[in-house]
Amino acid sequence: MNGRQESGVRSQESGRGNPHLPSSSLSSPSSASLRLCVNLFLFGALLPPLTAQDLTISANVRPEIVGLNQQFVLNVEVTGNLQQASQPELPDIGSFARYVSSGSSTRFEFINGRATSSLTYQYSFLATQEGKFEIGPVTLRQGSQEYKTEPVQITVAKAPAGSSRGRSSGPSPGLRMDRRDPASAGVSEDELFLQVNANKRQVYQGEPVIVEYKLYTQVNVTSFSVLTAPGTAGFWAEDFELPSSPVPHREAREGRLYTVATLKKTALFPTSPGKKTVDPMVLECEVRVLRPSRRDPFDIDRFFRNRSLFGGGRFPMTVVSKPLEIDVLPFPDEGRPSDFTGISGDLRVTSSLDKTQVRTNDAVTLKVRVSGEGNLSALGEPEIGFPDAFEVYPPKLSGKTEWQGERITGWRSFEYVLIPRAPGTHVIPPISMSYFDPASRSYRTARTDELRLLAEGEAIPAAAGRSRGEIRQLAQDIRFIKTDLPSFQPHGMAFYQAPAFWLVTLLPLAALAGALGYRRHLDRLLGDEAYARKRRASRLAKKRLAQARSLLDPGQQKEFYAETGHALLGFLGDKLNIAEAGLISDQARSLLQEKGASQELIDDYLDCLQTCDRQRFAPSEATQQEMSDFLDRAAQSMTQLDKEVR
Repeated sequence: MNGRQESGVRSQESGRGNPHLPSSSLSSPSSASLRLCVNLFLFGALLPPLTAQDLTISANVRPEIVGLNQQFVLNVEVTGNLQQASQPELPDIGSFARYVSSGSSTRFEFINGRATSSLTYQYSFLATQEGKFEIGPVTLRQGSQEYKTEPVQITVAKAPAGSSRGRSSGPSPGLRMDRRDPASAGVSEDELFLQVNANKRQVYQGEPVIVEYKLYTQVNVTSFSVLTAPGTAGFWAEDFELPSSPVPHREAREGRLYTVATLKKTALFPTSPGKKTVDPMVLECEVRVLRPSRRDPFDIDRFFRNRSLFGGGRFPMTVVSKPLEIDVLPFPDEGRPSDFTGISGDLRVTSSLDKTQVRTNDAVTLKVRVSGEGNLSALGEPEIGFPDAFEVYPPKLSGKTEWQGERITGWRSFEYVLIPRAPGTHVIPPISMSYFDPASRSYRTARTDELRLLAEGEAIPAAAGRSRGEIRQLAQDIRFIKTDLPSFQPHGMAFYQAPAFWLVTLLPLAALAGALGYRRHLDRLLGDEAYARKRRASRLAKKRLAQARSLLDPGQQKEFYAETGHALLGFLGDKLNIAEAGLISDQARSLLQEKGASQELIDDYLDCLQTCDRQRFAPSEATQQEMSDFLDRAAQSMTQLDKEVR
């Protein structure tokens, strides 16, 4: 008697009975029923008891030799009693690999009366450093027991010619992610790849680099999703406005015709000098391949893996762009103005007053507008030498960024409210702003003309010019006039018309209703597991987030992200009433969509989970402020999920 369940698909074979039954016993229906009962009794008595194997854990890496900037998968297989098993703890391999994504698959076998269940975790990484490396033991805890795998070896070599576009080879056969293997899909490296282009590779600090990501394909890509967005550490990024759905076009490349779609276009402004690296973009594309096949048309296993019996099918494939190296030159020291604030581009500054003649203590608006090319989003407030006779309020900021081909232009406006407190002609000196012009490799200064304002009338004492919030009582002989109506009470009102009477009368009924509601709540907590998990979800999440906040220390970065990820995953499992172990992104996305969660919330929540996984398994340097901001973001996502999923 055999049964197998793998990746949620279950197939069974019924018992065939005793092959030595005499054929004559089938002649009588009553005799057949009697013998069937006897055989079933003997079969159950002789069947070994259903047992679970002791917990074992093993790890392997596929492929063992991977090209630079290509993907490999670390498979961790856990076999035995999985109910009390925790998530595996991976060693730190951030020195030569970058975390991309994770998944899992389950398998259940029932052979000769012995039950075996296993759960395989698959962690996908991108190789970033050449050499031979050892991936240390993977740790798994079950109660007080601790299990470890043997170390595994991996070699990262230079990618051979034609493969530098970063395609991943799939993991080991038989797992859920094996469909990402390009060889199994019959798609070559030149038929589907992600190209990154930059208009410059050497720029000055603050000078924009236009980076464009294009998907080239000669096969049918039915859908795609971004597994990892390109990293922009060390840059200020401004994305170009692109259509929500990429518009494909035809393009010839190296003598071959491709369908090309621009997926992302962004302007990167380097914030500091030195060698900068833009991390690769990682896509998962679903490719539909229809090609003749010589395999067995009755291969049921291939049918259940979403492949055509006659060749082809749909295949998830991972596509990775190349890292982008940018050389950022520092600002030259020669000729640097004292008021230079680090802006590169071509700026123009204008200023104006809405009035040139006012009475003393009347408000006037000064508008300063900065326009031109450059990263105006990072522009600070200009330094203005206002006369001492002016009372100045903080400016109102507004602005806009515009794209004109490869040029990034825009404007920023600063509006000041000024109140002259003394009569006379007041002069606002010229407003200057220095910037670096990369075209001429020199510093320039944009300057306005001086502005004059005539204030007429007599100077008013400072007390008369107080704002509304500063008014205070100076004497007792004059008081402010009341403008609100007082509340009146009818004379001679009966006692039963008083609000207090009805409050005392209805209070016992309200208490009884509250007690009944609380009793019903306790009964549901004991009998309804889903209700109990949802009720305790917020309390447990707050406790876990508080524990994560206690780990806000760069020296405890791995533990912090592990605790935050545990809080996110536990809250999601409690809200959806599903087990946390083996939960994958696709399953969570489908369940959240069924519950009516918005797409923006789903993407943000799953991105938080992916960030926690990435920082756990391939951590990058993070400051305490970045960790605190991420914790606030995770808490906000959980709050929004609690509002949308009821």
